[in-house]
Amino acid sequence: MMKKRLFLACLVGALSVTAADVPHTVRQNWPWDAKVIIDVTMPAGTNDVEITASFDSGGAHHELLLTDANGLSRSTYCLTGGAKRFVWDPASLGYRGALTSLDVTAKAFAPDERAWLVIDLATGASEFAALGDEPKDANGKPWQDNQYKTSKMVFRRIPAGTFTRGYTTAEKDYIKGLDRELGATSSSKMLTATETTLTSDYYISIYQTTRAQAARIMDVPSSSGYYNQVTPDAGQMFAAGHVCFQRGSNSVESINWPFTKFAVTPTSIIGRFRARCGNRFWIDLPTCAQWQRAARPDTKWLFYDTSSYPGGMSGGTVGDSLDTITNIIARISFGYQRKYCGVGGVYSPPTTVGDLLPNAYGLYDLIGSRPDLLLDRWNNGSEDAADSAGVDPVGMLDAGNYRMVNNSFSNNGTISNWSIAFVGYLGSDNPRNSNNENCYRYVIHLNPPQSFGGKWVNDAE
Repeated sequence: MMKKRLFLACLVGALSVTAADVPHTVRQNWPWDAKVIIDVTMPAGTNDVEITASFDSGGAHHELLLTDANGLSRSTYCLTGGAKRFVWDPASLGYRGALTSLDVTAKAFAPDERAWLVIDLATGASEFAALGDEPKDANGKPWQDNQYKTSKMVFRRIPAGTFTRGYTTAEKDYIKGLDRELGATSSSKMLTATETTLTSDYYISIYQTTRAQAARIMDVPSSSGYYNQVTPDAGQMFAAGHVCFQRGSNSVESINWPFTKFAVTPTSIIGRFRARCGNRFWIDLPTCAQWQRAARPDTKWLFYDTSSYPGGMSGGTVGDSLDTITNIIARISFGYQRKYCGVGGVYSPPTTVGDLLPNAYGLYDLIGSRPDLLLDRWNNGSEDAADSAGVDPVGMLDAGNYRMVNNSFSNNGTISNWSIAFVGYLGSDNPRNSNNENCYRYVIHLNPPQSFGGKWVNDAE
């Protein structure tokens, strides 16, 4: 059962998570102002903290989980050990006088205790699950029940750290050589290996968003279609296709990453999703760096290792035969069997998400499925794409209105097109949704990138 707690009309709970009490002190700043100063002492390592305030105000009793969405001065995620100060402003919620019977609790959670986050798309209720407690099918694949592809959305926590984004020159040359063995010309762009650092953990959805999930976020009734006949019916468990104005229009509403940071319009699909969750989570699309880190957990493999599953094999390395590589691709993608083909070059029908093998983080359908829309701007120029690497990269500032995509639809029969490092682009206000060729998976950003100076949105917004 989900543990119930009020959070701006949002329920929060835990599937199987343990917590440790955190030493803390609380001081109201009344009568100077209504703010509450909370000093906590975090345990060693990196942990999240959950701060709950219980109090009386206006003749009623209230219990709130405090976050930066309801007046807390800073993020509660990825905190190192030692003293941390939080300032809570209850006046931002309409509680303007002194709070009586105030009681504050603070609990620490290690990242592995929150490895998974599950959101009910109809209610916005959320649950965490510890690593190892995720439900698995007979083959060890996590989160395979249909509810996680229709009425709920599952996110995996990805750790901060430094990694290599993209392929080395030797890896690129090898893959292009495989293309020549196939008798194909390698025209796809593959990101060039560049050291990249992400300073904060984040969550990414394990499936590309399905039609059923999109319909529930947008409150589409079962009897109607939405964006290429998206409905919440149980059978709609394949990717939803590109939805125009995920964040709001660039040309009309001036929503333009990275200039407007995480700002979105309330009527956009992401704006609706955030509101459904009581604005507790900074839900958005992933950056290129976030997508790449999550998609390729171990960069010694060209793709990702599937040896822990029945009939699995390694993730492929330079020097493997063409047969070995195509067999690996067949374990993790339908692309090799369902490439662009048929009379007049008709796209093959979409498949349900999660049918094949996930990577070590439990993410599915990362190559040869449909392109995943990203936040980064790109001019489709150099494969170095330098602005999508570095420390907390947010993409180019001077490109046109084009957004990067990773993943692909295998319409040219090349291994480079099916590579983890494949990169393409899409117009930011592009309305295309036919054939489900452009898809998306969501990220929950736990802390703003360093380049945003600790700000989620511009001060004026």
